[in-house]
Amino acid sequence: HYFNDNFCFESDKYVNSIVSYFQEEEDFLKCSYDNTIEFLKRNHLENIPIVNLIWSFTASHRNLISDTCFPSCYIVKNYIDNVEEIDNLSYWSLSDLDSESKHSKNLFHGGIGLFTKNGIPKSSFHSLVLLNNLDDEIVARDDNFLVTKSYKTVHILLHNYVHYSDLFSQGKILIDDNSSRYIPFDMKKNLFLSINLKDINYDRCLVKQYIVNRHCGSSLDTFIKMGGVEPHSQEEIEYIKNMSQPYLN
Repeated sequence: HYFNDNFCFESDKYVNSIVSYFQEEEDFLKCSYDNTIEFLKRNHLENIPIVNLIWSFTASHRNLISDTCFPSCYIVKNYIDNVEEIDNLSYWSLSDLDSESKHSKNLFHGGIGLFTKNGIPKSSFHSLVLLNNLDDEIVARDDNFLVTKSYKTVHILLHNYVHYSDLFSQGKILIDDNSSRYIPFDMKKNLFLSINLKDINYDRCLVKQYIVNRHCGSSLDTFIKMGGVEPHSQEEIEYIKNMSQPYLN
């Protein structure tokens, strides 16, 4: 689904060059699927698969929150919310090179890709890797978690999704530089979950924990920590890649 973005002007500079209006509802995708399923049922077309080939929270190629951790949570949340209803859900797009605007000189310019134009993975890419590791059988799911299992493994996927503010979705808060990228979000939202696993018939278990957040798995935040200076060598690009991997414990 495309949101109603107003492409008034798109620039390479971090200025208020674009005013973007979003759907304010954080469950917009689920509501869309529910309406589609209801339509198919009314017309006796229940067996038709639902395929979404172009999916993102924005159509803008200069939306600066596209480089943040938000898309990674957005992907995971919407997958969990719709995993049992959808047949195919394809995120748009693979790379910032896939641009309908003039290519930006800036590395993190709000492109829609899972990778920057020179191949640095964003946090959104790492979230898809975690989804790919899930098992086929769903044991439990709720607003903030999904539990899957196979013969030998159990995967628990958690997220702490924070939706952008109404003021941002209405175009009343604009982002103009790296330091303001997370202004549209309530960063004080904490989430505490307790999941009790039963009937685990293993004598020994190996527990691995993967974490994607602003401190690990976010190439934008690594870039900001480095001073926000555009990389001038392949060595610097590889450094950002290496320092932006998910935390593994």
